[in-house]
Amino acid sequence: GPGAWGIAGRPPPSMDLLSIYQGASPEAAERLRIAASRVRKSDPAWLAPWFLSRAAESRAKARQWQEADEAYGEAIRLA
Repeated sequence: GPGAWGIAGRPPPSMDLLSIYQGASPEAAERLRIAASRVRKSDPAWLAPWFLSRAAESRAKARQWQEADEAYGEAIRLA
């Protein structure tokens, strides 16, 4: 039905990027930024901004507002 389902999806990145993605701590935000920098030209164009938006979300959950803003800004620039 209508409303929030609480489902979060992720793209099918390569296995090395997947190992970087896993985790839900502030430290995971830095791993997500690293993953964004390792996205290859053969990967979908939206993959790097997606990683950065997830990094921003991790930073926001940790109440690291400036870092979250920077990551969101970088995601928007790449998108």
